[in-house]
Amino acid sequence: MKKFISSFASAGIILPLILLCISVSMPDLPVIFDKFKLALWPSSSQLMVVYAWSINDLITLVISIAINVLLYSIIGLFFWLGLHKNRLILLILIPSIFLLEYKWLYSVFGPRLFIN
Repeated sequence: MKKFISSFASAGIILPLILLCISVSMPDLPVIFDKFKLALWPSSSQLMVVYAWSINDLITLVISIAINVLLYSIIGLFFWLGLHKNRLILLILIPSIFLLEYKWLYSVFGPRLFIN
């Protein structure tokens, strides 16, 4: 169980770092990348106001990644429970994740969610 959840937690660390490196190295990416980044790293919306990196911004980055790790660990726990204890958890969890992601992205981007 710990190994399964820690793999989800590792993804919660690695994905934000990869997305951050991509967005810093190529700042003129299309809007669809921002939508993709918010889908994989929901707490990255905290970084939307960061223009120059100071110590406070680095603390915000660390907190944002920590929130993402916690979120991915909780999802990993529920996936483990669904795979090993009760399959009904998976039937509830997977549609709930998609619904919450859609509502989250819609709240950020509004009706232009799927339009570039």
